[in-house]
Amino acid sequence: MKITKLAVSTIIATSLTLPALSTQVDASATTVSVQKMSEKAFINKVQTVKKEYTKIPVNIRAGYYINPQKQTITVVIKNLTKNVKYKNGIIKKFGKNNLIFKTASYSEQGLVKAKNHLEKYIAANNLKVAGYGTNIMSNKVYVQVVNNEKRTIKLLTEKFKSAAYKIEIITPEQAPRTE
Repeated sequence: MKITKLAVSTIIATSLTLPALSTQVDASATTVSVQKMSEKAFINKVQTVKKEYTKIPVNIRAGYYINPQKQTITVVIKNLTKNVKYKNGIIKKFGKNNLIFKTASYSEQGLVKAKNHLEKYIAANNLKVAGYGTNIMSNKVYVQVVNNEKRTIKLLTEKFKSAAYKIEIITPEQAPRTE
């Protein structure tokens, strides 16, 4: 499957449509006790958690995603230890069951800005890119470079080596797949 342009939503993505680019285990992820519930009960919990998530300031929240098979909802918060009150607020309202919390380097707003900055740079320099986007699960901005084209890799590496966010340069074959 060829991806011509990929701009993955930073607001919500299910684990089915956005697999993690990184296989590293996030030590900051909380352990979760999964309570099997009916499909309707799980959907209701997702809806209520989504409402609570939108109350978190945009410069702190970093996305959420849902795994319907495992019945888990993962909420990602920038600097979780510093902003633990938002995690505790959600737990207080909905309990710990089926909720996972992860920390992030960037906020949802930060990742969107990073992607927009990258998009403008690609267009201005006519770079050979198959796709680009953000990945909440690995909290990275990534670029798919066509055939490991050296000029593109060199320009991207130089431009973003001191950026506040990290760019992961991948080949189109390494890209997340959408079914």
